[in-house]
Amino acid sequence: VFTSPSQTRETYVTVYYSIPNDVLLFTKQDTLFKAGFEITIALLNKNNEPVKTKIIQKKVTAQTFSETNSKNIYTKDQVTFLSKPGNYRLILNVMDLSTRKPVTLKENISIPDFKSKPLKCTKIRFYTKTKSRLPQEKDFPVFPPVREPEDSLLWTQFYLYTKEKALPHKVIYTISNVQGKNVYSDSIKFVPNSNIKSLLYSIGQPFSAGKYFLEIFITNGKYKTSLSEYFFIRGKGQTALISDISSFIKPMQYIMDKKLYKKLITSDIEQQKTILTEFWKERDPEPSTEINELENEFYRRVNYTNQHFSLYKGGKDGWHSDRGRIYIIYGAPSQIETMSSNRSFASVSRYEIWYYTNIGKKFVFYDKFGNNNFLLVSEK
Repeated sequence: VFTSPSQTRETYVTVYYSIPNDVLLFTKQDTLFKAGFEITIALLNKNNEPVKTKIIQKKVTAQTFSETNSKNIYTKDQVTFLSKPGNYRLILNVMDLSTRKPVTLKENISIPDFKSKPLKCTKIRFYTKTKSRLPQEKDFPVFPPVREPEDSLLWTQFYLYTKEKALPHKVIYTISNVQGKNVYSDSIKFVPNSNIKSLLYSIGQPFSAGKYFLEIFITNGKYKTSLSEYFFIRGKGQTALISDISSFIKPMQYIMDKKLYKKLITSDIEQQKTILTEFWKERDPEPSTEINELENEFYRRVNYTNQHFSLYKGGKDGWHSDRGRIYIIYGAPSQIETMSSNRSFASVSRYEIWYYTNIGKKFVFYDKFGNNNFLLVSEK
C-alpha cells in the first residue's frame, strides 16, 4: 500500500497486487491456457463500515502448460483511490473465477494527512528501468528493491508536500553499506513551484552485490524532513545479498539439519560459499536451467522478512523474528487477519493471525507494545 498527497484534503491510496500463475486454475482453450480472478478491495472505518470498495476482474493467458504452474510469472497491477486521512482496515480478497476459492488479506492501515505538516514525504518507491525511458506512475515498483545484473539503473521515487513552494529546496542522497560506511552521496537543488513535487533519482553506480541503506534528507531553510529504506544489488550469477554472506548464514538454520548448519557457521567465508553452493545444487528442482527456483524462493523469503519484519530501533533482522521464521519455512499465508486487543484502532497492542489453508495451520502473533515485535503465542 502506497499513499501520496493530492490537491484536495484527501489522500491517494494505491494498492499494488501481484498474483503468480501457480495459484490460478487454468483451462485449455484452443492452443492457449486461460484463467481469471476477481479482486475486491474494501476500506472499512472504525465502525467496520465500508467507505471505499473496488471490484476488478482480470483474465490471464499462458502459452504453455509449464507457464500455468510457474511461481515466477505474475499478473501485476495497481488500484488507486482517494480517501480521507485516518485509521482504517483494508480488506483485499482475491477469488479464482474457476474454483471460486478466495484468499483474503486483512490489515489495519493508517492513511496520513500530508498537509498536516509544512514539509512531509511519502515512502520511497523503487523501479528498475533501462536508460530508454523514465519510470512512469503506471509502472509497477520492485518489491523488495533489488537491482538485477541486467538492470542499468535502480530508480527511486517519492512525493514531497511543501507549504513553501517558492523557496529553494535541497535534497541530499546518501548510501551506506552493511558496515555503516558511506559509499555514495549526492545532492540536488530545486524550487518546487507547486505544493506537491515528485522526485525521481537514479542509482546507476557500479556497487558490488549486497545490501545498502539509502537515506534522503530534505530541507528548505525553514523546515526539514528525512526518509530512508534498504535496497539490494544482485551480482551476475548471484542471489541477492549472497556476497554479504553473513546476512544469509543464520537463516539457514530453519532448513538445514543441525550437523550441516554447525559446519556452516564454523567455516570460513570461502568454505561457507562452497557449502551453500553444494546445498542448493542438490536441491535444484530444474538442474537443466540456469536458475535454481528453490534457492531463489528461499532468499526471496529472507529478503521479504528483512524488509517487513525487522525491528530497526532494536536492530533485529526480520528473519530472526517469529513472523520471519514462519514465513521462511511456510511461505506467504493464505490469509492474514490483524486486530487490536480491545478492537480499537487506538489500542497499542495488536494481534496478527496467519492462516495456511493448504496445510491446515494457524499461527497467532501478539505485539504487546506496538513496536512491531510480534511474538508467536499460538500455533494450531
